[in-house]
Amino acid sequence: MIPKISVFMPAYNSEAFIAEAIESILNQTFKDFEFIIINDGSTDNTWNIIQKYAKQDDRIRAYSRCKNKGIVYTANEGFDLARGEYIARMDSDDVSLPERFEKQITYMDEHPDVGLLGAWTQYFPGFDISKRPENIDLFYLLKDCPVDQPVVMIRKSVIDKYKLRYDEDYLACEDQELWFRLIKVSKIANLQELLLKHRWHGNNISIKMGDVQQQNIQKIRKQILNFITTSPEQQDAIAKIIPEMFEPLVLKS
Repeated sequence: MIPKISVFMPAYNSEAFIAEAIESILNQTFKDFEFIIINDGSTDNTWNIIQKYAKQDDRIRAYSRCKNKGIVYTANEGFDLARGEYIARMDSDDVSLPERFEKQITYMDEHPDVGLLGAWTQYFPGFDISKRPENIDLFYLLKDCPVDQPVVMIRKSVIDKYKLRYDEDYLACEDQELWFRLIKVSKIANLQELLLKHRWHGNNISIKMGDVQQQNIQKIRKQILNFITTSPEQQDAIAKIIPEMFEPLVLKS
């Protein structure tokens, strides 16, 4: 029987947090899902923990490889393995709140024009809630990533129809680049409530690959600007509204 949701979680050296992440999925109030977990060449106890849970719950489809191939390769593999109507992303160090799937499914079923749905998230411990707006447009993508990747729910028919997959040329912000391509063919939205806790532990991608991330963000912004307008004057005017928290846009090729 085909599940309503395919939950996908990549895992690499996540022994300290992965048990809590897995349990937060298994304890969802919405139960009709498969849980795809790919161990991407971990060198710690991650795979043993995954296997323990896979033996306890037959919704888990567990895979493992000996060599680490990275998040982009693994995430695309998850897309290809997914069988459900919707794909829910999850990171191996985060915590989904119990009603996450139930609330996201209700919204997606009621809004068939939405191809990608996020929600509010909170870095923990001790951070404010990230409250992204419900309706996302191209101009928002110039300011910020429209959804937090670990809480997204994606309509599988959209990504399959348009052959949308992550691009390895945009490491550390491959999600933002994919959402740019997706918004050209479908709507993006965010539920206006907290549904995921995003763990901050000093080993997050934004810290480990900060320079690469900023360079790739600039590339994405340039693509968005060119899609909106090819006029240098209009691009300059748009660039002036980018918040100070981001590096200035580089408009020259």
